Amino acid sequence: MIHSIAMMYARLIAFAFLLLIVQTLPAQQERQYYISFLARNASLRPFSIGGHAFVAWATAEGDSAMTSDKILGFFPNEGGNLLTAIAEKRRGRVVKGFRKNSKNLYLRHFSIAVDSTIWQDTQCLGDIWNYQPYNLFSNNCLHFLDELAQICELERPHTYTWLFHFPKKPYKYLRQLHRKNKKRAVRIGVMRYES
Repeated sequence: MIHSIAMMYARLIAFAFLLLIVQTLPAQQERQYYISFLARNASLRPFSIGGHAFVAWATAEGDSAMTSDKILGFFPNEGGNLLTAIAEKRRGRVVKGFRKNSKNLYLRHFSIAVDSTIWQDTQCLGDIWNYQPYNLFSNNCLHFLDELAQICELERPHTYTWLFHFPKKPYKYLRQLHRKNKKRAVRIGVMRYES
């Protein structure tokens, strides 16, 4: 009887010791997934009549900073000019990389947290849009960003102005997209990037 009581106390002490060890081990950081919507304003240098919108997929471990895994924007294909971008549907192209999309200008951005499935599934959007027809009024970088916002189930503003249905400037569209989805935004702001 005394032996069984001693064994029970030994087991309790071992269990308490094990529990103490488990509690002092660092918790495994859970990976978080984000989609960031970014836009730059019109500029003279580099020349851009309306600005540009693009998207970044990012992850973060615990409280660490977000790191971008993929950055994509939709552009008219090389060799076109402003007139052909307005008048024709020329082949477009998806451009990868931060510097090519940001042009080191001030950017408006906001990010939303998504689950890993949406994060992975939406990355194929670049493959789908690559070589789609580009038109400044009906199929531009803003429409690329807008399609991603739709997949993420965000409430979206119109991609055009009420007057003559001109395309909205990306900076303005992004500000309105953020206002309509404030509760889902996790990181917001205006920033300047230096090369």
